[in-house]
Amino acid sequence: MVNPTARERLFEGRLRPGKHSFIINRHLQNLSEITLIAILVAAFVLALALAQCLHSRLGVQAEHTRKFAHVAIGLICVLVPFRFTSHWYFLPSTVGFIGFMLYARRRGRFSALLGVGRQSWGDVLLAVSIYLNAVLALSYDFERLFYLPMLILAVADPAAYYGGFFFGKNKKSWIGSACFAIVAFVASWLYLLAFAAAPYPYQTWLLVGCAAFGALIEHVSGGGWDNLTVPLAVGALLVGYEALVLG
Repeated sequence: MVNPTARERLFEGRLRPGKHSFIINRHLQNLSEITLIAILVAAFVLALALAQCLHSRLGVQAEHTRKFAHVAIGLICVLVPFRFTSHWYFLPSTVGFIGFMLYARRRGRFSALLGVGRQSWGDVLLAVSIYLNAVLALSYDFERLFYLPMLILAVADPAAYYGGFFFGKNKKSWIGSACFAIVAFVASWLYLLAFAAAPYPYQTWLLVGCAAFGALIEHVSGGGWDNLTVPLAVGALLVGYEALVLG
């Protein structure tokens, strides 16, 4: 167990003085919550518009523009500082995005995300995932419950797809899962190395666990459900870590 002083140093002083989740945060940390949500929404819209432009104007296949939007939205979540005090800031935009995607699906629009030729609810579930991870982070007053799951989902899930694609696998494969685990570990390790106030107890094992558990959940989740199950699984593992190791 970690004594209260160490726990406070690790979790209340989460980030190095003068630093934030990413360098862009130093320009955003003093903005109001409504302004931050507006920035998130505007950035999401821009990412989706760019994905549609790549698909319709440049002929990029929908599977790739879908992955582009997936990575962009996930990284946007990590770039914007999590300085929120209530889930109500997220709820209207989440409902609005889900409503838009359901409308586009029904009308046969937005082919950059929906023209992949298979049934997937990943676009809708990604919005739900962002909201639920925000609720989790607010419930435990621990912003890494938002950042790390979204970072892992953003970069490791596409790595699983392209890793399997490179080896000629058209469906989920253990090669893709291995790529997921490696990228998830490296990305989260670099994140904590650069921006954590101090190393966590058993940090390497924690990140190995997040990477391996996330890869397993991604492997067994079909129909786009990994966009929901992966970040929630990683978040649950982090909650268990806080309770068992730091509690």
